[in-house]
Amino acid sequence: MDEKRKAGARTEETIAEQDRDLKLFDAIGREKRKKRTRRVVILIVVLAMVAGGLYAAVRYGRAKVKEQVNSMAPTSTTESYTVNTGSVVTTVSGSGQLTDADTEALRLPEGVKVDEVLVYVGQTVQEGDYLATVEPASVMKAMSAVQKTLTGLDDKLRTASNEAVPVLLTTQMPGRVKIIYAAAGDDVAACMVEHGALAVLSVDGYMAADIQTDALDGVLEVKVIRANGKTIKGTVEKTVGGSATVLVTDNGPLAGEEITVLAPDGSEAGKGTLYIHEPLRITGYAGTINRVNCKENQFFNIGYSLFSLKDTAYSANYESILRQRREAEDTLLELLKIYQCGAVTAPFAGTVSSIEYKKPANTDTGAQTSSDGGSAAAGDIAGADTSGGDTSGTAGTAAAKDDRALLTLSKDERMNVTLTVDEKDILSLELGQEAQITINSIGEVFTGEVTEINRWATGTNGVTSYTAVITMPKDPRMLPGMSVRAVVRIQGVAGAILIPEQALHQSRDAAFVYTSADPVTGELGDPVSVIAGLSDGSMVEITEGLKEGDTVYYTVTVDPWAYAYGSGGDASSDGAWVDVPADGAFASAGDSAPAAEGEAAFASGDAAPAGAEEAPSGSEG
Repeated sequence: MDEKRKAGARTEETIAEQDRDLKLFDAIGREKRKKRTRRVVILIVVLAMVAGGLYAAVRYGRAKVKEQVNSMAPTSTTESYTVNTGSVVTTVSGSGQLTDADTEALRLPEGVKVDEVLVYVGQTVQEGDYLATVEPASVMKAMSAVQKTLTGLDDKLRTASNEAVPVLLTTQMPGRVKIIYAAAGDDVAACMVEHGALAVLSVDGYMAADIQTDALDGVLEVKVIRANGKTIKGTVEKTVGGSATVLVTDNGPLAGEEITVLAPDGSEAGKGTLYIHEPLRITGYAGTINRVNCKENQFFNIGYSLFSLKDTAYSANYESILRQRREAEDTLLELLKIYQCGAVTAPFAGTVSSIEYKKPANTDTGAQTSSDGGSAAAGDIAGADTSGGDTSGTAGTAAAKDDRALLTLSKDERMNVTLTVDEKDILSLELGQEAQITINSIGEVFTGEVTEINRWATGTNGVTSYTAVITMPKDPRMLPGMSVRAVVRIQGVAGAILIPEQALHQSRDAAFVYTSADPVTGELGDPVSVIAGLSDGSMVEITEGLKEGDTVYYTVTVDPWAYAYGSGGDASSDGAWVDVPADGAFASAGDSAPAAEGEAAFASGDAAPAGAEEAPSGSEG
């Protein structure tokens, strides 16, 4: 009994402990949920504060940007200009680099062995200075080869000396002489260039004339009235599309004579000029006409002499051989000079522009060091292949057979600038036009002239351009490769009535300017029609409508954004012509009227008045 009572007591204690545990776990869970809720609330509050701050910052930024944009809005002012006189010049401008103009490529005779190149690029040399030393034995061998060539050419000359231009020009087929161009004493070649023939024969017996008429359709024979009034018979060769070809005898009628053709009813069908129906041109190419053995309208059979010649030259083969011999003589003289000096010498004073000579890839005596392409290894033979195994193209073959370039020498007399010219400007360029060249590194303006215009177009990214070359005297400070800006003068007017380009308004039918403006609103008024002349992009010439002392008004809109992005500056001066007064000071064209002289500005926050750009109604010229 006691044991049962004890067991029941333990059971109740166990249940009580379990209840206490459950209450404890429940309290702990409630505490955890409260903490989690507090953290979520804090996080939400922080996020709300951050979002609010960002929103405020964005609104503030928008307000500042809007304020700045509004402060940079385009503004307009109405300005005035007192008409003055000055000079205006139209130009074409461009940039480029300096290059030597008068250069000569020096070449080594074939077979000469180079010992060492003694000069470097940019070095100044005097006439007779040594440029490269050579091996004397190789020069002797080369002279022996040239002498053998001369001997062979002499043999060919003796054989060709019997070949000469014939002294008689004869007919190769029968015909009647209708035109004689050559006269005694005329140069044959000059006559051929001028007329295309020495004489012209008719070989089918007919002269022809083309008549614009429909009256000869189906007609075979007609009557023809010559310029001297005589009537002769004619034959209608063909009629096509309202035109008829009429033939008459070549015995009598002259080339170029006007004839009248009669219709079958006796009326005039039309007029025409006679020409040779089947012409044969008598030609020649050398000598002088000694005697003319024919007359106009004279008939000749095959083999008759029409012209006798004198001072006839040798044949073309003889002249070719003689030219080869002269070239061999020059080469021998050059080799003799090199042999005496033991070196190649400068033919004139100047500067070494470039050195084309290259050391051989393989030599027997080893390579010597060079400075700026200077020294070369001994044992190299002019004309040998030094491509280092690169046999692409024909350069190696040509070098092996021909003389080889040593270096290029400039005379230091002139410099060139090659300009790239836009397609809209190329047609305005002409040879001999004056140009001004500004060299940035020197800071001076030099004069030159257009010496070459290349009208062969090149295209890049859809842009077509051309090139022109300007040549100028060389200044000692000029160096190849210097960047320059060139301005070519196209047209110019001195003492012209000038106004700013912005003051000129153009419509479809007229040009005009405003001669008044409201001082309060800035509204333009009193338009006057004018005739514009030359413009340099900044100032424009007015040929009619204004006189010196008149005042014109115009609206100028200033866009700060354009200046911010670099497009608001006045770029027209980059291609402006520069006038040189007597005192030597440079002044830009169009600056004869100071900007402040006679100018006034009326502040206006509004844009130009509506219709300001339109043609004035009822304006007088």
